[in-house]
Amino acid sequence: MSLFLESIKYSNGQFFRMNYHEKRFNGVRKIKFKEPKISLQEQIIVPDGLGDSTYKVRVVYDAQVQKVEFVPYELKTIQTLKVVHENQIDYSFKAVDREQLNNLFDQRADCDDVLIVRNKKITDTSYCNVALFDGSNWYTPKSPLLRGTQRAFLIDFGLIIQEEIRLRDLKYFKKIRLFNSMIEWTDCMDVKLRNVIS
Repeated sequence: MSLFLESIKYSNGQFFRMNYHEKRFNGVRKIKFKEPKISLQEQIIVPDGLGDSTYKVRVVYDAQVQKVEFVPYELKTIQTLKVVHENQIDYSFKAVDREQLNNLFDQRADCDDVLIVRNKKITDTSYCNVALFDGSNWYTPKSPLLRGTQRAFLIDFGLIIQEEIRLRDLKYFKKIRLFNSMIEWTDCMDVKLRNVIS
């Protein structure tokens, strides 16, 4: 049976965007297992002595929560992206099985990560959603591999705009920003377009 994953930021004694994680968690459980809603936060027991450090809370689940881990988090630096093409990839549900993504990541050559293009449209990197800045606004691909929780939050608050972005459109932008549930918008990594390698 497939296992799914929520990766939740926990820092200074609080969970970040738990309502977005709970919505996705229960959405997957309903679609895949026909299960009714439950409280995700009530499934998580916070260990003693965590202090004010930042942790990635990995919740592994199927119909029910199977495992919860608090993993110390360190932000990785991404400065270069290798464009890789894969039209068949499907990661619409955040699954534990990342084989397709890992295979693409292995194609990064000398770059730090990959920028995945599906049917000529920009999607995500191996671990992050992306947004592109044209000098005035931030745009995020309308058809990402994964509709991330931070992405949903930024759309809801009008900080990014959904748009179909083809690979050929990169020339109209100034930089690309990488973000996920662990990276706050103000702390996100920006990659210069000259460092996106075709």
